Amino acid sequence: MNATAILTNKHVVAAMIITPILAILGYFAVDRMVSEVPQRAEPGARYPLAASSKCRYASGSCQLRNGNFILTLRAESHSTKGIQLHLDSVFPLQAAKLSIAPDDDTDYPPLAMEAASEDGRRWRIATSVPVAAAPRLRLVAVADDSVYYGQTGLDFSVYETSYQRDFRGDQQ
Repeated sequence: MNATAILTNKHVVAAMIITPILAILGYFAVDRMVSEVPQRAEPGARYPLAASSKCRYASGSCQLRNGNFILTLRAESHSTKGIQLHLDSVFPLQAAKLSIAPDDDTDYPPLAMEAASEDGRRWRIATSVPVAAAPRLRLVAVADDSVYYGQTGLDFSVYETSYQRDFRGDQQ
């Protein structure tokens, strides 16, 4: 049997057309059956934030998120004497606090961040807490009376590229 005989067979042609359509429909059907239904945040409830992969290396910024609630941390200056951090939020925040600790077992008191904009979407803090070799950053933010919390390392606070150019301004 040659190739032209296979391609002229109406059953083979129908199968070649129908199979990709069924595969795509099956993909969306399974996604709909097993995915969670998004729920609105309830006042007074606590929600964990997951750190993105950018938080694990010297990227200059870090995103913490839970669904569409996204907090972006950027380090403006980083030294052995302290760090200056900026926090951008998708939603207006009522308050934001962070704590920098040398490891998971040590608890330092949280420091309140100050609002950098009137709408509550931009926050900043300059702290003289010594930044150790592998420090932990813990963040708590309050929005619409819901508490969002997360933790990550401070590896992102140093911005390094293999080029001699700062690409952070190109992302806007």
